[in-house]
Amino acid sequence: MLYYGVLGGNQMEDNKIAYKELVELFLIDTVPEIKSENEIPKFNIIFEDEAYEYFRYVMNHPYKPISKIKGEDIKKLKSLHGNQNCPTVVVEDYQMFFYYLMEIVNQSIKLYTQYGEPRSVRNYCMCYMKRVWLRMGPDDFGDIEKFLERELKFIQNNNFDYLSVGKKITEFYGNDVYLQSRLGTTFDESTRQIAFWIQTEDKEKHDLPYIHYGINEENNKKVCYIFGVQSSFLRQKVSKIERSLYKLNREIEEENVHPSRVFVLQLFLELLIKNNITHIKVPLLQVLNYRYHEIYGQNIKDNYYKNWNKDRIDSFQYLRGYHLKREIQKYEDIQIEYIRFVDKQDTISRLKTENLINLFMEVLRQNPELELLNDLDNNDGCLEFKWTQKGKIKHHF
Repeated sequence: MLYYGVLGGNQMEDNKIAYKELVELFLIDTVPEIKSENEIPKFNIIFEDEAYEYFRYVMNHPYKPISKIKGEDIKKLKSLHGNQNCPTVVVEDYQMFFYYLMEIVNQSIKLYTQYGEPRSVRNYCMCYMKRVWLRMGPDDFGDIEKFLERELKFIQNNNFDYLSVGKKITEFYGNDVYLQSRLGTTFDESTRQIAFWIQTEDKEKHDLPYIHYGINEENNKKVCYIFGVQSSFLRQKVSKIERSLYKLNREIEEENVHPSRVFVLQLFLELLIKNNITHIKVPLLQVLNYRYHEIYGQNIKDNYYKNWNKDRIDSFQYLRGYHLKREIQKYEDIQIEYIRFVDKQDTISRLKTENLINLFMEVLRQNPELELLNDLDNNDGCLEFKWTQKGKIKHHF
């Protein structure tokens, strides 16, 4: 029997994860995280018998003795079977499963370095393998290898890497509009993002929503997946720009659609069209996302009441200088997190589904060249669009 781990699994270049090392981290770190539900929701994950033979081989021939797999780690993985209240992943080809994870981690590390944001490969690997499952839609649970292959292709696609330095693309009522290619975190819906902002003549910056996306080649054509159009909670605002954006409201008919989201989505579609990317998919459901935000919100709530009691807050009066400033900042940070996430899973779910649908329906209404290819009421959790002919996105400014 050939194991990838035998054929060079211990060989590692600088700042790259080795195959066998990744398998060890999956067993000793990822599996306990899935089982515990301390951060991410539990789900069933079923491997073939041959995979367990390989796990035992790695246990007896470890990559690093300090992080050796133990028998109880394998038992924990086997316990992630048959939980009726959880979705299930069946790994049909364990070698490809771990190969894709290894390639995603190593190519992501290279990409972050290219963007001037270097990461520790081992730490990034653990974070990625803990959270990547949050990006999975209903169909992805039926074909995990295909999902990971698509994640890898999203990383490999470099269409917009030339925009890693901000670039002016248009004007908005006499103010410059910029976009920039950025990289997200393992918490985000996708690794790649496009950020937008408006800069006034006085060099004031007004942040616009940013777009989570990934580009994949399917059936010999490039397809852009758009996972979300989101605003930063702590974004910079300029009052006169905000007022100007609301002038766009007169063109909007759909409910709960902010003009800034319409604005940036139209700018992004224009960027796609200029790069001959005319097919768009909009996933509407990440299966584990609702439960994840339940857990995350509860963790923040528990932390708040455990660590920020009246005595600690009253102690601020005895602090001075740096120590006072640090405590106040910590308190403000946890308050912001509390407001954003505690008991907000329904709101977040609505933003990711209904509001995203309404946004695309508004842009569809304003641009007849954009065609919805599937049924709004029967879409298998993913809307599909196509830009049908040459033409410009309609702007109303």
